[in-house]
Formats: sequence, structure tokens, C-alpha cells
Amino acid sequence: MRILMIEDNEDDYILFREHLLSESHAQFETHWSSSLAAGLRYLEAADSQVDVLLLDMGLPDSHGLETFSTVQAQFPHLPIVILSGLDNDEHAVEAVRRGAQDYLVKGQISGPLLVRALNYALERKVIEDALLAGEEQYRRVVEDQTELICRYDSNFILTFVNPAHSKMYGKQPHELLGRSIMDLLPPDEQVQAKAHFAALSVATPVVTSEHHSVLADGSVRWIQWTERALLDEHNNIVEYQAVGRDVTENKRNEAELAEYREHLEKLVELRTSELNRTKRRVEAILNNSVDGILLVFSGGGIQQANATFNTLFACEPDAYFGKPLLDLAVPEDRDRLALLIYSVMLDRVGDHAEIRALRKDGTRFDAQIGIGFINAGDIRGDGLVCNIDDITERKEREQRLHYHASIQENVTDAVISTDLEFNIQSWNRAAERMYGWTAEEVVGKNSEPLLQTQTQDGESRARMLRIFFAHGHWSGAVTQCRKDGRSLHVEGSFDLIKDDNGMPFGIVAINHDITARK
Repeated sequence: MRILMIEDNEDDYILFREHLLSESHAQFETHWSSSLAAGLRYLEAADSQVDVLLLDMGLPDSHGLETFSTVQAQFPHLPIVILSGLDNDEHAVEAVRRGAQDYLVKGQISGPLLVRALNYALERKVIEDALLAGEEQYRRVVEDQTELICRYDSNFILTFVNPAHSKMYGKQPHELLGRSIMDLLPPDEQVQAKAHFAALSVATPVVTSEHHSVLADGSVRWIQWTERALLDEHNNIVEYQAVGRDVTENKRNEAELAEYREHLEKLVELRTSELNRTKRRVEAILNNSVDGILLVFSGGGIQQANATFNTLFACEPDAYFGKPLLDLAVPEDRDRLALLIYSVMLDRVGDHAEIRALRKDGTRFDAQIGIGFINAGDIRGDGLVCNIDDITERKEREQRLHYHASIQENVTDAVISTDLEFNIQSWNRAAERMYGWTAEEVVGKNSEPLLQTQTQDGESRARMLRIFFAHGHWSGAVTQCRKDGRSLHVEGSFDLIKDDNGMPFGIVAINHDITARK
């Protein structure tokens, strides 16, 4: 260890050196200067070769604290031990308070005490320098931070602010220190902020909050703060530190996003309402249709059926869900139905066919099935819509009409049907032979100018028609004309044709030629 002693009394230096030499286990190299000026020149020449300085503050060229302050100012990293001739030297105590490592009373020094004091001085200075370096590094880190950093006491009085904090509030650090942190908040948020700060405790040393801050120009910004309670070695809160960042833009973006989200939700709600209304309308149409209606998956499985379909096929709702559409036809007609489905899917054009439908209970009925193509236009794929109509009664009427038409064509009497205005609707082969006109020549024409019907008993035509329309029937002998102009004597029978509600919609006449008897 290299030691410099600045002491005006050489005897004191010799005594100190002897104390050091008495400690044989320690290695020391000592130097002596008798004045402050000489000591400073040695230090400057030796640069950093001196490990510890023993300094007497009563020198010929300097006296008191000024002596210590001069050395410390020029060599701040040099460990200094003060030498005093008094046991309670106020100057020596003050020097220690200002950074000296220790002070020794000259008359009370021993070898071990001196060695221990020198070693401790060196160690403490190393530790102190490391702490100062760490503190300087911490200071630079804090001052270089873009985030706002401040400290305040239990009364909310600011004790430290970093440059970013000062810049944000448009003040110099000294203008903020000593002020209450509450001065930077809007009045209406101060009570809430105090309650928030009060939540800091040993159990909860860190809390986060967001509140407004009022800047020097009167503008208001949103600041997010992370507050931390600083504890001493006994876990007592000694101070608070807060780190803040300006989140005004985030808040604005959040507000805009929330507004946009609310707008989208309203649009979705409106669209959903429209879709629900449309769905209800479609379901109302489906469920109130007189035809059975089906929605069919692209794979041919039944997706949905309306109430009329359930009635028509005597089944419970969804009884056919997922079942093949082909199951609705009797086995003999399934090929025809399959061909219809294939044609519609291929051409994407609707078509219809007549089939014999099969209920779950095994009963059958005549049905007309119409199939249309649904272009879904999305990932759900295409499908089909089917309407099914029970045509059993129509087929029965057609059979009856066919039967009656066959009878008409094979009877020997002329059978003529007209509407209520006597426009000819049908004309059988016996009528062609009897009157000479073909059906193609007379259908659609009025019968009166052609046949010129007259009663033979002198009854007027007007009276005959009144009786006919009143009773729905008239029969008797009449004369009529043929195509070649000859007159025919005819025994005629005329009847009104009525619908299921009893309303007349036509006339049928059965005429027998009795000319030969006349």
C-alpha cells in the first residue's frame, strides 16, 4: 500500500512510519510532504500511485476544512484520513461528513489501529466509488429515459423528476421539485388519485393507474403511471417512485376503435334483424304455402321441410331430415326422380315431373314435384328447393274426363258442350256425322248461328231458355240446320254443368236425330 502523509511536523511522520513498520505482516510504502503545496505537487507527479492520503488540516500554507476541500476537489477518488490533535475536532468530523474516510487523533494512534484505519479507508473508498459510479449510471439511465420518472414523499411532494418529466410539463426540474404531484392533476381527479396512491403498501408495493395530467399550456393528456413504494431495510415506506408514459394517442385510438366497433355492432345488429325478418318472412311463406316445400343439400339429403310437407306425408317435423330425396318416390319412380335431380344440378335450370309419392306408413299418392337449383355462392355449397303438390284429385278428374270423352266418342247421339254463352267447347264424332261439321270447324264458335235451333211446338226460344236456366234442364223436339243447309228434326236434352260449389259454368246437349220418323 502506497501512503502519502502531508504533515508539517516531521516527528509525527517518523512516529507514524514506525507504527506502520511495527506491523510486519503488512507492506507499506510511505512518502512525506510538509506542506499542502508540496503534497499536491507529489500527487500530481505520482498521478494515481498513492493509495491513501494521511492529511493534517493545520499546515503552514492551508488550515482547516479548506485544506481537505482543496485536496478532495483535485483528487476526488483518493481515500483521505484526517489527522487531528484533538479528540473532538469539529473540523475533522465535518471533513468525514463531506467525504473523508476517517479521522485519527495523533496521541491515540497505535500500529494496529493505524493499519486498520488505512485498510478500511481504502476499502470504503473503493465501495464508495463503485456506488457513485452506479449512481451516475443510474442517473444517466433515468435522464435518458423517454418515460416520465419522478419521486415524491408521503405528502405527495415531488423530490425528483427526470428531464422527460420536466419536458412533458414544460417546467425546469427546480420549478417542479417541492410542488405537490396533485397540482399536475385535474381537480376532479385528485380525490380518486389520492385513494389510488393510498393503495400502495408493503403487501402491494406496485400499482398501475391511468389519469389525466394538466400541462403548462393548459392541455390535458392521458398518462399511465406505474407507482412503486420504496422501502428501507425495515420494510418501512420511505418514498414513492412513479414511471409514466403518455398514452393519449392510445386512448384516442381506443376510443375510435370502440366507436368503430360500436358502429359495426349496430350494423351487425341491423343486418341480423333484417336477416331475421327475412328468415321469418321466408318461413311464413314456406309454412303457409299450399304446396309441400323442401330445402335439399347438394348431396341430395333433405335439410328442411315446411308444415304442408309434414301434413302431406303424414310425418312429424324433421322426420325426413338428412334422408335422401329419392325416398319420397315409390321404388318404380326413383330412376325418373334421380334423372330429374341430375338434370337440374347439371343445367342449373328448374324442372318438374309427376311421380307416385310414398309416405312413411306405406300409403301412396300422385304428386307433382318441381325442383329448382340454389346457387349459394359460399362455402356451404349449392342445393335444391323442391315443391311437392298432391295431384291425386286432378289425376282422378283427368281419368273421369278421359272416361267421359271415350263415352262421348263412342255413343251414336251427338254430344255437344258449350259455355254459358253457347260457345262450343266439345263436339263428338256422332255430332260430326249428324251435322256435317268437323270438331276443328266448330269448336270455339257460337252454336246459335250454326244450328239455328227452333222449338217444334211453337214455344218461343226466350221462354225455353228461362225454363232451362231456372231448372237446369230442358228436353224436347227441336229443328236444327246441317252444314249443307238441310233441316234436322232432333230430340234434344239440355243440362247445366255445375262446379263443386253448385255454380253453373257450361251446358251439355245430347241430341238424337228423329228426321226419319217425321
